[in-house]
Amino acid sequence: MDEFIESNNDRDSYFINISDGQPNFRQQSTNSYYYYDNAPRHCKKMMRTMESKGIQIMSYFVSSNHYGEMPEVFTQMYGKYATHINIDSIGEITKTMNKLFLQKA
Repeated sequence: MDEFIESNNDRDSYFINISDGQPNFRQQSTNSYYYYDNAPRHCKKMMRTMESKGIQIMSYFVSSNHYGEMPEVFTQMYGKYATHINIDSIGEITKTMNKLFLQKA
C-alpha cells in the first residue's frame, strides 16, 4: 500500500483491477489461508484506504457469460467500483475506463 501514489492537484492516480473471482491463497508449507471471509474483508479495507488517498478505482469482474452476474462477494469487496464485463468484448473495458479517466476526482 505504501507504493501507491496519492492523487493531488497535479496528478490523478488510478487502481484498475481485472479479476475472474475473489482473492484466495493457500501456503501449504505454513498451512496459511487467505480466502473466505478474511480475504474479501481485507480487500474492502484496502479499497477504502485507496479511496481515502484520492485514488480512483475501477474493478472488473470478467466472464464469458454475456448475461452472467458478478459473485456477491466481488460486489461486497469493490462496491460501487465493481463492474461486470464480458471477456469477449474489450470495448466494454475501454468504454468504462474512458468514463473514469474523464471524471475529475
